[in-house]
Amino acid sequence: MIEEDLSLGRCVGLDFVSHHELYCRPFGTACPDRQQRPNPQRTGGRVLSFTLAKELHVLDALFKPADGEPPFTPLDTAYNGLERALSSQVNFGGPTSEDAACEEIVRGALAIYGLDQVEQAKKLVAHLSAKEHLIMALTSIIRTHFGDPQWTSSDFD
Repeated sequence: MIEEDLSLGRCVGLDFVSHHELYCRPFGTACPDRQQRPNPQRTGGRVLSFTLAKELHVLDALFKPADGEPPFTPLDTAYNGLERALSSQVNFGGPTSEDAACEEIVRGALAIYGLDQVEQAKKLVAHLSAKEHLIMALTSIIRTHFGDPQWTSSDFD
């Protein structure tokens, strides 16, 4: 929970936690996050989508620490939530399958999803011909952003 602006350059760690099931200090029972019951993957996915869309690098070392913090890093948690959010209940089968075009569509979906416009982001990725194109494009975007051409997601479902 963040109630005011903070300098991301001063962050020393990154973790995604669930909202308390019963209480919300700033918004009480009207809290939209408490009602949606966000989990660490969903929250991480939103932060990662915004980070990738805006090409922000201030959190890179926190998402993907050099030591990898086995078995999972915050990047793994965030990727899992983002991939799930963008592909859940999407009827893939659109006309787009070329790598560069898929990446552009996914970049647009990242920007929209980062603004919490989930359904609009899903409509955009539905233009891809298959879920595999979403995964390949998202992986490529992450590899480029973090400068790690070998990065792969750690599947921990």
